[in-house]
Amino acid sequence: MRFFLILLASLITGCVSSGGDVGSSVETCCPKPTADTFSIEPVNLPKFLETLMVTNLSSVLSEKGLQPLDRNATLKVRLSYRQDELPMAGRFSNFDERVSEGGDVRFVARIVIEMRDEVGKLVFDGSIDRIHEVSPGEYMHTGPASVAIYDAFQSLLKDISR
Repeated sequence: MRFFLILLASLITGCVSSGGDVGSSVETCCPKPTADTFSIEPVNLPKFLETLMVTNLSSVLSEKGLQPLDRNATLKVRLSYRQDELPMAGRFSNFDERVSEGGDVRFVARIVIEMRDEVGKLVFDGSIDRIHEVSPGEYMHTGPASVAIYDAFQSLLKDISR
């Protein structure tokens, strides 16, 4: 039971306390092996995430043998951000009333990756996501988060080959 509680606590900790625990899921896979270039279009990504996401995804795609190309790429990759709010853990008063913890935010941050071929057909659709609990004053995505995001992209794109 203690192990389960420790595991649960590690899964719901915020970005600052842990960079890991990034999940991934694939809905549609995979591009034709003839694809050899890619371009990335970030859409609605928070500015502090944009460079981190584009750089890590570019690295993983390059490791797959694809080359970055601004125009006329055989794969057009769209990165978008979605956020699903989650209820905060609260405490109860002696009168059985919920008392807000105040200031903290809990949500699932999801980066959606869609790849389309040169004619616009969807050839890959997947996402990486992580539960966040953030308190006022915490810094977002430094150090270990970049490694966790890179690893999540590698896991997500493991079946893509050239």
